[in-house]
Amino acid sequence: AASRAMPLLALPALARALGREETAEEGVAEAVRAVLANQAPDGSFGLWAPWGGDLWLSAYATDVLSRARAAGHAVPEAGFRAALDSLRNAVAFAPGFEEGGEGLAYALYVLARILLEFCGPAQPSWWGLPLIALGAGSALLGAVRANLEDDTKTLLA
Repeated sequence: AASRAMPLLALPALARALGREETAEEGVAEAVRAVLANQAPDGSFGLWAPWGGDLWLSAYATDVLSRARAAGHAVPEAGFRAALDSLRNAVAFAPGFEEGGEGLAYALYVLARILLEFCGPAQPSWWGLPLIALGAGSALLGAVRANLEDDTKTLLA
């Protein structure tokens, strides 16, 4: 459901040009209902049912809900807040990027994008620079750590 909604949210002008705007609106509304039907009590999302708690999937579902909300579609407040709380908790207690860091990276991206949307269009253009610097620093630290681990393994072998 979420994968059907993302293109409809990303390309609304295309739906208007094709005369499918009403179909797109219905598709997004149906996708929001289907995504929230797979939300667990803790706010995370499952693939086919409301359990599983995969971080990448929860980040993707929250991304779809936030984009739908930003585009003016009806997204229930309780479900959206639970999804945000679940992502924040997952990020706060994540062990790091050693194993399965893809979900953590996506969750951080979704939370940062929602924060920037919350600030509104009046934000200064330089606000993105700290995020870029943080991302570059994180990538550099990851590369250095991976290099050191390889060197240590070579020395111990």
